[in-house]
Amino acid sequence: MRRPDSLRKIDFKVGPSRSAPIKVLAFMEAAVVNGAAKSLLNFCDAVKQDQGDPRVDIAIAAFHRGPIQEGVPPNEFVEAVQSRGIEAIVIPERRAFDGRVIEALRAIGAKMKPDIVQTNNVKSHLLVRLAGLNRGRPWIAFHHGYTATDLKVKLYNQIDRWSLRAADRVIAVCGPFREELIAAGIPSAHIRVLHNSAAIPGSTLAGEDEIRREFCLEKNTKVFIAIGRLSYEKGQSDLILALDRLRQAKPDLRWKLLLVGSGPEKARLEAAVQRLALGNRILFAGHRSNVLPFLQLSNLMVLPSHSEGSPHVVLEAMAAGVPIVATRVGGVPEILEDAETAVLVPPRDPAALASGIARVLASETMAASLAANAREVLRRRFSHDTYKTTLLGIYDEVLRR
Repeated sequence: MRRPDSLRKIDFKVGPSRSAPIKVLAFMEAAVVNGAAKSLLNFCDAVKQDQGDPRVDIAIAAFHRGPIQEGVPPNEFVEAVQSRGIEAIVIPERRAFDGRVIEALRAIGAKMKPDIVQTNNVKSHLLVRLAGLNRGRPWIAFHHGYTATDLKVKLYNQIDRWSLRAADRVIAVCGPFREELIAAGIPSAHIRVLHNSAAIPGSTLAGEDEIRREFCLEKNTKVFIAIGRLSYEKGQSDLILALDRLRQAKPDLRWKLLLVGSGPEKARLEAAVQRLALGNRILFAGHRSNVLPFLQLSNLMVLPSHSEGSPHVVLEAMAAGVPIVATRVGGVPEILEDAETAVLVPPRDPAALASGIARVLASETMAASLAANAREVLRRRFSHDTYKTTLLGIYDEVLRR
């Protein structure tokens, strides 16, 4: 495979001999394939398909609290890693703040001798610094943003800012997060911005008919979808209020909303749906490891979040050719442009959200144009290949230190 133009002149003779692959040890805190896990797995797939230079050999270490059965992946994420032929290292934990984990990290580092250490979350940032895995080798830390605001998590976030100051590069998933990191004392020269990516499906995926039967979705019913963890900052309560307004304004419109995801707000959201008598229109689909069939049967994807970084669901909706209504938060305006590739509305504003949804539904021509334009932007700016090329360039930076 021909190498991307931006990599042709890279001389990988710095540090370890580049006749061998670049050995990357990546740490991930995930039991399911969430946003950060998707980015890592997509990158692994991309470098595996590329037979040119530089070659990259990635091992992924994941934490697991609970029993481990010999030969059986302990969770969905580890299973996804192993199914790709990627080395998976499971780090057992007896409890929170298990001191043995630091020694386990040191043992893994001594055995693997990676060229680069890569972390993705607050916990692994801290443990890598405490274990000293960054001594004598480059450390790249991904910053996906801070959302929760309770006292314990605020403390964790403050500790994370201390951890990130020792990283050679901190990769923020959007521009606003870069500014937050600079304000927290992270040197601007160490920060890079790298949005997430998605791939355009090659064909219509199987599973659409099963979903229609499961949720009794008739062909003449408009299907809306919102995908994400059911938590306060994701704004699903605003969407429920917006759709109540839509029902009142357009009583003859046939529609259903599928809320895909699980989380701590589920009971409160279910209560709101029942209070507004929307139980036959707003349906809870739970966590789904593959959301593309849901996107491909939808007429509209709605992102009502109060805060976001570089949301995978937006990129996946662009890839699937689904028109989008989203709140103007975080990195969303860096991906989407109002009236060109989506309809963007202010956050925490159910009336504006209802108006945005009605605006897309009012014109099939507009909906088709938004979806087509968004897919083209994804192809040019947010493909897996673009992501891979940028991250390999960051690898080159830190290896040339």
